[in-house]
Amino acid sequence: MGVTLKNNTEEWLKILKARDMYTVLRDFKDLSRADFDVLTLVGARPEITIQEILRDDLFGRTELSSVKRSVIKLKALKLIESAQGADGRERHLTIVTEEHS
Repeated sequence: MGVTLKNNTEEWLKILKARDMYTVLRDFKDLSRADFDVLTLVGARPEITIQEILRDDLFGRTELSSVKRSVIKLKALKLIESAQGADGRERHLTIVTEEHS
């Protein structure tokens, strides 16, 4: 995992939040593990791009097409949204908040 969790309160809190989010998302039966992983990473790192997702340790062996499929599905479910970056080539991903839904 790359992180020593024994005495790392911040990491434990992140895991607890992810577990809570997973509990809430159980109603989305068509959400795969990859979809959940993308959603969790977008929630933890707002404004992340697909390329940054691919560089994350969690996605080390994941193909670009798999991440793109998850992003498309999560956008269709209105769980995440994307905005064009400053240079026009990147799309920054964020969680859809109640005020934007």
